[in-house]
Amino acid sequence: MTEKIRTVLVEPEEISLKLIKKYLEQVEDIEIIGTFKSIKSANDFIFNNKPDFIIADISENSQKNIDGIKKIQNQLRKTKIIQL
Repeated sequence: MTEKIRTVLVEPEEISLKLIKKYLEQVEDIEIIGTFKSIKSANDFIFNNKPDFIIADISENSQKNIDGIKKIQNQLRKTKIIQL
């Protein structure tokens, strides 16, 4: 058995977060280890748990979100980020 892809979801809209989570939970190789409404609220969790993937909606494109993504990319080089 292979290790699951440890994934964090960041989505400010509750309905979208639930839909993405529900869809990804059907994928056998993905494990959702955390869900958050912002990069800021996910920050400590991400650095403590070092997920394989982060799927993040930063559509509001605030400087805080951009800075948060850059910090993760710089410090957790093995973590891949998909921005929606």
